[in-house]
Order: sequence, then structure tokens, then C-alpha cells
Amino acid sequence: MLKKFPDGGAASYNCDAEVGELLKDRDILDEISKLSGAPDNILNGEGELNREVLRKVSFENSEFRERLEGLLHPLVLKRAVSFASGLPGSVQVLIWEVPLLYEVDFPVPRDLDLVVAASEETQLERIFRDRGIDKPLGRKIIESQLPINEKVARCDIVIWNDGDLKALHSQIDHLVSRCRNLFDT
Repeated sequence: MLKKFPDGGAASYNCDAEVGELLKDRDILDEISKLSGAPDNILNGEGELNREVLRKVSFENSEFRERLEGLLHPLVLKRAVSFASGLPGSVQVLIWEVPLLYEVDFPVPRDLDLVVAASEETQLERIFRDRGIDKPLGRKIIESQLPINEKVARCDIVIWNDGDLKALHSQIDHLVSRCRNLFDT
């Protein structure tokens, strides 16, 4: 939604999407299955990742999650840097979508941080509704992250996302309209 800047003026890189791509790579999956703490059924009979098992073990076994992040995060960073270096000169704003920016201190260059925040109740509801994750596991996922108030305190801009899509779009539109002067030079 933030790519509403004038044509060619903005690009975005989604770290979660990149992790999704990495989790399709046979070599990466083999490495994950060898990590200490990985259950035998982390890969199904066809050698594909059992995402439900991965999610469950990641949030029940912090040592496994740290090893998994140690494997995936450097690869995501390498790909992110490569993406940024290949952007055309017309791109004036690069939006890094990094859900764990503060938790892992993801070292990408940035001028300001924007946090899209929601109450824990809303987060839990969306995890359950949109991802089919039960509330106890959803709570573990949220508890593994910095509290939202700490993220809000660290960032430069907050978009509060407890409402509906119309309210979210309104906030994004306002932000983009305030930043348009970046492109009028």
C-alpha cells in the first residue's frame, strides 16, 4: 500500500516473502532438518516443509528458533542487499518490510522506521482468522517478539491498524500525501 508514490519512485522488499522462497529450496530444507531440535516430521514424505510443525517447534523451542534464524536471516540479508543494489535510479524510497526488525536488529540502511501496530487482542484475532493458528500458539508467537509499545517507542512513524481496511488505507494515503514533496524536487 505504501507504493502509492509516483510511478517508479518507490520499491519494497518483503523479508517474510523471501523466507517463504528460501523454505522452498531443497538445500535449505535439508539444513533445517539437520538443525538440533528439529523433529523428524519437519519434512513430509515428499521432502517438503511441514509449515505447521516448523511453526510449532519454532515457538516451543527457542534454541531451535535461534538456529533457524541463524540459518535464514543471513540469507535474507544477502538477498535484500542484492535487491537494493539492483534498483534503478528512479527509486527514491525503498520500503523494507521487516517484521522482526528490532528483534534481530536487521542491519539494513534506513532513514526512518515505520511500525504498523495493533493491539495484542487484534493481533491474536488476525493470527487465528488469517493463518488458522490457535490462540495459545498465537500468544507464543506474539510473546516471542518485542512488545508493541517498545516497537512504537523506537520508531519514527506509527500506523495504528486495529481498525478496518478503510481506516488503514486512510492512514497510508495521508502518509503518502505528506511525503509527496520528496518527489517534487
